[in-house]
Amino acid sequence: MSLRAITDAANDLAALLEATAPKGLKHPRHAVSVAPARRSIEVVIAHYFYRQRKAVLAAVKPHIERQLILHPTVKESSANGKTFARTLLPSSLHPLQFSATAGETSEYNDAITELIGAAAKSLGSTAGEDLASTYLRENSLSKLTGGLNATTTERLQDALATAWDEGGSYDQMVAAIQDFDGFSEQRAGLVAQQETSEAYNSARQSIAASLGYNEKSSEVESDNPCEDCIENADEGWIDSDAEFPNGGDAPPFHVNCQCAVNFRKAIDSDDEEE
Repeated sequence: MSLRAITDAANDLAALLEATAPKGLKHPRHAVSVAPARRSIEVVIAHYFYRQRKAVLAAVKPHIERQLILHPTVKESSANGKTFARTLLPSSLHPLQFSATAGETSEYNDAITELIGAAAKSLGSTAGEDLASTYLRENSLSKLTGGLNATTTERLQDALATAWDEGGSYDQMVAAIQDFDGFSEQRAGLVAQQETSEAYNSARQSIAASLGYNEKSSEVESDNPCEDCIENADEGWIDSDAEFPNGGDAPPFHVNCQCAVNFRKAIDSDDEEE
């Protein structure tokens, strides 16, 4: 076989591998940094949820029987279920307001710092450490858990109200807390995916702007992308300051979005894409 034939075969194989490679954040060039960060943050959030569920049970269980006596189940009035839930689990309840531990915060900060550093290096920049410090000041773990707590409180109150409507026994109330999906590993995974996608894509966007990249495109994931993400990717290269068709300026475009944002300098045809 001639050298030209070997070269052509190698190029064909490389093209085939690129065509069948995962897309978006699952592409190896992104996943090598994103996947470890996601796992680390998922562990942090899962641990936080575990402590939160344990604390809620400890605070609420001693009061369930008394509140059931004060709020007997009346099937004709679902409003009573909501009243019961908010009395048993007020929004001010301490276990739903506690802060992340120093250890959780340290692990979260380390994961985000490494991820943003990798995002900067992917575009040939060494500014990752400074960018990470700025990002964490605006997107700290305490801010994240504060937002999660507000959602958790409302959803857990709804779960307790439903348990009240379905009979309102002591065991049903305990089960409603123990089985609450807001404390689940699945939710921790979704939170971790959202946080890593936002940090990674945001960092690449900031670095690209500082390096003069003036066009961007969205790279849709290859598994089961939604119509909005497909439309964003189909838009091709757009101005870096423009919005994609769905109104976002960079992924993630929705919960569990695994699209990636790419950049290039649109000055002449020889500029390299990143």
